[in-house]
Amino acid sequence: MSRPPNTERVRSLAVAPAKTQDTLRKAIDALAIVPTKQRIFPLARKLYNVLLFLAQKQGWERDVYRASLPEIVSKARFTSKDTEIIKNHLRQMNSTPVEWQSPSSGESSRWDISNLLAHAAVISHGNGNAAEIEWSFAPNIKRELLDPQRFAQVSLYFQSALRTYASLALFEICTRYLDNPGNLTARNAWGWWRPVLTGIPDQELEAYREYKYFKRDVLNPAIAEINKVTDMDVELVEHRIGRRMDELQFRVSRKQQPALPLAHQPEFDLSLIGEAIRLGVGQMAAETLLTRYGLAAFRAALKELGERLQQRRGQAVEQPERWLTAVLRNGKLASNQPVVAKSSATTAKPHRREDLEKQYREARRADARALFAEMSEQARAELLKAFETEAIDTGPQLLRRAYSKSALATPLVAAAFGDWFAARTWGPTWGAPTAEDLLAMIAQ
Repeated sequence: MSRPPNTERVRSLAVAPAKTQDTLRKAIDALAIVPTKQRIFPLARKLYNVLLFLAQKQGWERDVYRASLPEIVSKARFTSKDTEIIKNHLRQMNSTPVEWQSPSSGESSRWDISNLLAHAAVISHGNGNAAEIEWSFAPNIKRELLDPQRFAQVSLYFQSALRTYASLALFEICTRYLDNPGNLTARNAWGWWRPVLTGIPDQELEAYREYKYFKRDVLNPAIAEINKVTDMDVELVEHRIGRRMDELQFRVSRKQQPALPLAHQPEFDLSLIGEAIRLGVGQMAAETLLTRYGLAAFRAALKELGERLQQRRGQAVEQPERWLTAVLRNGKLASNQPVVAKSSATTAKPHRREDLEKQYREARRADARALFAEMSEQARAELLKAFETEAIDTGPQLLRRAYSKSALATPLVAAAFGDWFAARTWGPTWGAPTAEDLLAMIAQ
């Protein structure tokens, strides 16, 4: 990362934040970080910004930085002080190599690669005293990160309101261009934006090799969220060669009316993530589900999962993570039924969005069959009766013949029942995954 000599500091004022808001001076070359091996999650990026902010306050000359855990979670606006969750994200930052590059192709810059953090430690002082976090940065990027000459000013207040990685990354990049002539970001090939805005290594983004899916599932939701919860407006600008999409940039402007304070600060309760981990749910999956479905639904589903693991030892939940996902997708708790969600048999890596959607539907069918298998005998009999009336009696002759001969034992009938029961359980859109559903499946 370059440090041009005798360069006057360029202050790209991001959001004209209130005096009570904390604003990070984020180096231009640190805006478009590209993961090379591991996915970066929204919570990790938010925590990283907080660590940068606190380190800048302490001065770039230091080799090691420290701050109390309560101060860090307060700046990130989390609602818990669970050190294990913080430790896991510190581990990820310490082991995640990223490429550092400027989003502005016309500016002098230097490409670098390093881990997000050079080291990290959690120091417990005992006797009820608050724990401290210690961290450092790689020497090749430290000065530019902590004493940047060219930077964007990123509001930690507004970053806390953004839920997805794409909206957070795009928001940071767009702050750079609010005061630039023309209010346009740099123009880059649309494929360049894929790993930058998803936080996923490009080799794992086969689902978004076609631009129309990337636009629908990543760009449009990110732009809508930024326009809704921050005090800037972002507009997509497309550049085509004939009918082929070539390059993208974004038009950025301040809202004419200053943004009002958020009606309620987003809640990211780390204690719930810790509880999910203790119940057998992976941390990244738990964070994805909490972000996707919200605090109230996640807490309620997690509570029921804990009760089932304690009270139904004879019919234990075999796959807690998939069980929790199935219940949250359903949108209803089924406290009177033991629910066991088993993993899908499909594990092949998809190469197109259509393949991902097919894999998603197979997983949902497996969830539906698992739900049915764990119901009481009476409940299963009632459902089969409804299935006969609604699907078999009105279905094609081949289906009726197969059902009368082998009931659910034949693949044709089993598939028809899976579709019918999935629609009955999760509604008619059960087989139409959202962008968040597909990204969560990629990350698993």
